[in-house]
Amino acid sequence: MYIRGSFTYKSALILTSERMRGLQAVLLQDFEELSYFATTIQKDKIMFGSLDELLSYDNFGRWKISTLNIEGRKTGGQSIEICFCSNMGLFVSFTSTAEIEYTLNDLQEITLIKKKICDYLNKCKAPYHIQSKLSWFSVSGCILVILLTLLLTGPRRSLAINFDSVEVVLLVVTCVLSSVWSVKFPSMWAKIFPPIVYCWGEEVAATDRRSKLRSNIFWGVFVAMVVGIVTTLITG
Repeated sequence: MYIRGSFTYKSALILTSERMRGLQAVLLQDFEELSYFATTIQKDKIMFGSLDELLSYDNFGRWKISTLNIEGRKTGGQSIEICFCSNMGLFVSFTSTAEIEYTLNDLQEITLIKKKICDYLNKCKAPYHIQSKLSWFSVSGCILVILLTLLLTGPRRSLAINFDSVEVVLLVVTCVLSSVWSVKFPSMWAKIFPPIVYCWGEEVAATDRRSKLRSNIFWGVFVAMVVGIVTTLITG
C-alpha cells in the first residue's frame, strides 16, 4: 500500500545555513538519502551533490536561487519532496512558501512527518511574516482608502462639501502613482519583505540591507505619524 499526498506551508521563511542543516537532520530521521536541486532567477537548473555544496554556493545577482527542491528517499519506493517557492498574487504577496509532496505506506508516519516538518519550519519563520503577506496593490489600496476617508471625514469636512483644488490634486497624484507602481513594480513589496530568503553566500549581506531598510521605513512612518498628530493638536 502506498499513500500519495501533499501539504503546504504558508508563512514567510528565512533559511540560513544553520537552519538548513537542522532541516536535513529532521529529514534524515525518516529518509536515507537526500538530494538538492535549485533554480536561479534566470531559470538555470543546478543539482548539488550535498548540502555542503549548496551552502557554499555564492547565491548572488542573476544566479541567485529562486526555487529550492529537497528530495528524500528510502527503501520500498517511499519518498518526500519539499519545494521552497512562492507565487506572486494580486491582493496577497504569496499563497505558500513550501509545497511538500510525499509517497509513504503508513498513515501514522505521515502524521508524524507532517508535524516534524511544520514544527521545524515554524522555527524558520521570518519576523515580518505578517507584513510579507501583503502585496503592493493591497498596500496602495489601503493608502487610498485612508486618504479618502481623512478627506471626507476631517474636522472641516462632510460628504456634502466639495474638495478644494489642493486636495483634489493630492488625491489624483496619489491614485496615479499607486496605479503606476502597482503595474510597473508588482513585486516591490516582496523585495522589501521577501517570502523566502536563502540566507547564505552574498544573500547574507543583502538580508542585512533589507533589515535596515525595513527599520528605516518603520521609524520614518512612525515619526511622520507623531509629527502629524502633534501638529493637529497644536493647530486645534
